[in-house]
Formats: sequence, C-alpha cells, structure tokens
Amino acid sequence: MGLVRQPTDDELFRDQLGDLACQGAAQPGALGLDDARRLSLVEEIRSRGYWHVVVRPAVFQAGKVEYVALKSALEASVVRFRGWDFPHISQGTVVHRDRDWIRQEVTFRHYREVWRLHQSGQFVHMSGMLEDWLPQEGSVNFGPGERLGVGHTLFRMTEVFEFAARLALGSAGDEIMVVVAHLFGLKGRKLWSDKNSPLGQMTYDDLVATVPDYRIERRLSRAELAAQSWELAVGATGELFNRFGWTDSL
Repeated sequence: MGLVRQPTDDELFRDQLGDLACQGAAQPGALGLDDARRLSLVEEIRSRGYWHVVVRPAVFQAGKVEYVALKSALEASVVRFRGWDFPHISQGTVVHRDRDWIRQEVTFRHYREVWRLHQSGQFVHMSGMLEDWLPQEGSVNFGPGERLGVGHTLFRMTEVFEFAARLALGSAGDEIMVVVAHLFGLKGRKLWSDKNSPLGQMTYDDLVATVPDYRIERRLSRAELAAQSWELAVGATGELFNRFGWTDSL
C-alpha cells in the first residue's frame, strides 16, 4: 500500500473557509438594492465589489486558541484608527458560536461585513467595498463598480497589517503569519481621491483597473509585522494601485 498523502497546512486552513471562501464578485450594480436585501449577507457582499481578508499562522494547529478565549483574543487585536474599527465588533449584534469558531455579521448604513475567528488562529473578514454602497445614500455622484477610493484603500490595508501584527502577539499568533488581502470586482473601476485623501475628492480618469480581482499575500515574521506594519501596508497598496496604472509613490 502506498503512503497516504497528508494535507498541507495551507489546505487545512483553506478547508476551514467554507461559505467564506473566495469567489468572484457579481458584475457590480447587476443587482438592485431590493434584490440585495433578499440575499444572505455573504451573498449580498459578493453581489458587488468586496474585500476578502485572511490573517492566520503559517502552521495549522486545530485547537491553538482556547474556545472561551476567542472573543477576547479578537478584541485585543482590534484596530481603531478611525470611526469604524477593524474588525468591527458590534455590541448590538449577536456573536454566533459554532463548534470551533465565532462569527458576526454587521450591516450598518454603507457597511456590510462578516468576520470569523477559528480556534486554529485563522481570521477571515469579508466586507463590501464602501464605494459600492455609498451611492444608495446619495452622498456620491457615481454608481456601484465605478470607483476605488485612494484614501479608504490605504486606510484599510493599514488596518489589515496592523491587525495582523497585534494578532501575531496573542494566543492566535505564531512566529510566522500569513496575511492575504484579495479584492474582487475591480475591472473598470477608476481610482478616486475620496474624503480620506488630502487632495480632496477627484477622479483619476486615466487610472482604470483592467483586472477583475487582485490578491496580495505576505508571509511575515512576528517581528516584521510589529516593526513594519505601516511600510507593509503602503507597499501592498502601491502594488494594488499599479494595476490601475498608478506609478507615483504613496
């Protein structure tokens, strides 16, 4: 008899994703607001452009974090750089508890987010691109799928890497961490200097994405994350913006 192949760490972590696994976004704007409301929140997020973020140890250990410590491990890693935390833990929404993970779904104004933390230390976060949900509030003059905010994108990437640095230091962390930011529904979007940009609100008509999605993955030591979270975020954001034709430094 031949040897039975054992799954790799990456495969074991991937199997945990379940309904939060990566899938392509629907054509942005293909569904109206009334149609989106009939979907589950995960389906609603996927109905337009969205971020899919994974932060985890490189080595799989099923029971790495004690179940009763999951929520406190997450709370200790929350990043509060602006009015909306990353990840946002809503005090008014129930945290769902399953066999080996906790999860919450949050809907508020133009925010649509789902997060889940496993005992393995794997954190998954799906969020709708704010630029695709702002139009329904009448606060912008463009539609879903048309813009990607420069300021918000840099902020979110910074929050992702800072969150990873904090998670790495706790019970869910390890010496080597994997950080993934995968953006879906990019094709045809123009970069936009949103309200988070010192340039004021303007659209770069010549900076347009031609790829449908883009994935950024880093394998980093705990020390690198702790010392360089800002530089890592800037580098990742610049890499993404290059796909729009951006050539300036950030």
